[in-house]
Amino acid sequence: MRGWSIETLLSLQIPEGIAMSPDATVAVYSLRTLDEEEGKYRYKLWSVTRDGEPVQLTRGDSKDTYPQFSPDGKWLAFISDRKPSASDDDEHAPEQQLYVLPVAGGEAFLAAESLGNVYDYVFSADGSCIYAIADVEETAYEKYLRTSAEEDMRDVTHEERNQLPRRICRVSLDDFSVTTMYKRDYGLMQLAAGSTDETLVFVTNYTGLTNDLDDCDIWCLSAVDDGEYQAQALVSRKGACVQPAIAPTGDIVAFVAPRGDRAEHAQSDLWLVDRRSGRVHNLTHSLDFVGDVQDVQWLSDGTLVAAVERGLYAPLVQFLPVTEVDGGWQYRFVSDKTSVVGEFSVAAKTAAVAYLAETADRPHEVFVLNLQESGTSDGVQRTKFHAPYRDLPRARVQPFTWTSFDGREMEGVLSLPNPDVAGPGPYPMIVDIHGGPAWHATMAFSNYLNVHWLGSLGYAVFCPNYRGGIGYGQAYIQANAMDLGGGDYQDIMTGVDAVLRTGWVDEARLGLTGGSYGGYMTNWIIGHDNRFQAAVSEFGIWNLMTDFGCSTQRVWEVMYLGRYWENEALYLERSPARYVQNIHTPVLIIHGDDDDNTFPANSKEMYNALLEAGKTVEYVHYPREGHGIREPRHRADELSRIAAWFGHYLQTPQTPAPILFGQAGAIQGDKYKALVNGVEVTNAYKSFGDDYEAVLAASVTLMPASASRDGALELKLDNPATSDVALYFTGQEPHQRPSVFPSGKQLPLGVAVGGVVVTGDVVLRLEDIQTVHFLFDDDILGYASIDDLLLDISNVAFRLA
Repeated sequence: MRGWSIETLLSLQIPEGIAMSPDATVAVYSLRTLDEEEGKYRYKLWSVTRDGEPVQLTRGDSKDTYPQFSPDGKWLAFISDRKPSASDDDEHAPEQQLYVLPVAGGEAFLAAESLGNVYDYVFSADGSCIYAIADVEETAYEKYLRTSAEEDMRDVTHEERNQLPRRICRVSLDDFSVTTMYKRDYGLMQLAAGSTDETLVFVTNYTGLTNDLDDCDIWCLSAVDDGEYQAQALVSRKGACVQPAIAPTGDIVAFVAPRGDRAEHAQSDLWLVDRRSGRVHNLTHSLDFVGDVQDVQWLSDGTLVAAVERGLYAPLVQFLPVTEVDGGWQYRFVSDKTSVVGEFSVAAKTAAVAYLAETADRPHEVFVLNLQESGTSDGVQRTKFHAPYRDLPRARVQPFTWTSFDGREMEGVLSLPNPDVAGPGPYPMIVDIHGGPAWHATMAFSNYLNVHWLGSLGYAVFCPNYRGGIGYGQAYIQANAMDLGGGDYQDIMTGVDAVLRTGWVDEARLGLTGGSYGGYMTNWIIGHDNRFQAAVSEFGIWNLMTDFGCSTQRVWEVMYLGRYWENEALYLERSPARYVQNIHTPVLIIHGDDDDNTFPANSKEMYNALLEAGKTVEYVHYPREGHGIREPRHRADELSRIAAWFGHYLQTPQTPAPILFGQAGAIQGDKYKALVNGVEVTNAYKSFGDDYEAVLAASVTLMPASASRDGALELKLDNPATSDVALYFTGQEPHQRPSVFPSGKQLPLGVAVGGVVVTGDVVLRLEDIQTVHFLFDDDILGYASIDDLLLDISNVAFRLA
């Protein structure tokens, strides 16, 4: 049975933003698709109505995201990196500008060139203008100073002064003139507009520095005279106050903030502040609500809808004021409790909500829920992006509970392979640890490492939720204070023991992986437990002092451990670097070169330490990548290396092995078969040019897999990134360390078909069985024997002898 492949995962269409028209008739979303030829993701706006098929709204090479409807329904705005003029091709050109599209018809156009980069925007209540957070406009003299410094090679970067100031602007939708309302603030990041007057609320952390995100406050900006505006602090407290939303009456502002003074160390609650009295009320705390609020929006009837992370799921929750005298609130779940909701949008004139939701078996789709019409928690699915993949085998994904060392009840997600793919088990298991630690594993399809793909490779996957994570209340998230690698480590390992007791997995074949804090826990565990046969550490912490000193968010260490000069012994004790001598698990380290969250120095130090200690380690890092690998071709390489690493140390019946010499193997999705039946060094093709004076010729018989014999096999041969045929050296280089990964790749000089040598892309009509010869430079035999070589045809390896 055909399983999930890396190519399938990368080609999934994923909606990543959503907007609902005021009358709830149209949902607009930004759809991510893969451009295979360019090796990029494309983001385009699409719309879908109640009974219609999706319609593409924007085209071209640009990235179009963050759509919003005007309250009067006349305009659709969005953020795009498209270049309105040729002069914008320089490296300082804005990459996220504001565009507007007339709903009645017409082309999208730039709202105002003078805005520059736009970081957030919102329509006014009457739809007459757009308020935007944008860069402060660079003067001609400032541009001269910058460009002359660059040209003269006297440019410098000041660690804090490289932040650009921002402003709040008003863009008229009549003449598209721009008025600056609030002139200069480095930390502006979020906006909300009132429905009754020209009052804005905005979020700022004042500095714009990532390390100061816990200092976000909420301010009001109000008109005081003609053309003049006054800013006043509305909520100022330690602990990030974000996601403001103004009630339809204009008197209450809802926002999201931690229960304590540090965002990652407290439940993320829903708060209300009265604009007139300044009284602040923690709504979810007063309701004893368990769950972390991520976003909140008002409905036109004065109720609130919030996206919440809770347990293994992420539902939408409606908060309703109680009509009794006490003026209290109550809540109810309005989306399916077993779904994981991403972004959502409310319709300005109705009680409808459009949202993106996924389940364990299905990636994100677009749903619309009208709370007045249905009163249920069943949204109507408007899209079917993933219908082509409905027949691919799913892993058996299920909640899993256990009791930790101190009696605390824990839960996580356990995925077992589809038995039609992997047989009855017991299975090798990979423990996949979530990051944060203030995050949680959910019953979602879109995990960083997809459990259905790993299931197709024959692996069970255990994703434990451990103390310090979100979705389980205040006490739970604070339970790892000053104890990184302590109780959380025991939570994970008691969970592993509990899974092993089920008999579903093979305790002799265990793997371990995680990214970010999951990478830290991976590094920590292999220094304290040798039961794992292989590990993959992704952008994780190795040395807590290094991470404090190099990463942009030193506040993370301060939050959990205090300052290192105050708690030096604790920093040392809880750094995986201290336990390098205990590590015996082979480990693959993966990091992005531009990661300023968990700085790459962590992984380089880990690599150097393990090398010096004589451990088995390999380190792969990717240019242009930050905290996580995003570019499609990098992502494909990352996943293929992870599969190869675990496949080498934790083989399953699904682990691909080279096809033996003289045996046929299926290629290109089982559509064709190939068989290597000979290899020789020959000069039989020297008449085709000097390159063919002496070549290594691999004789391959190709045939259609089905009885119809009407195939047309296309093989790309001459691009290193896309070639369907290559010769790999798998032996050991004389002066290189051993590696799981092939160390050399050679493309064919051409393919001999019927005595003629063809180069470039080849299309072979396979009505009948056909034998061809792939020709390679014979210089490879100067350092490799035939036994050291594998012939790769469409990602299937064949032995040559």
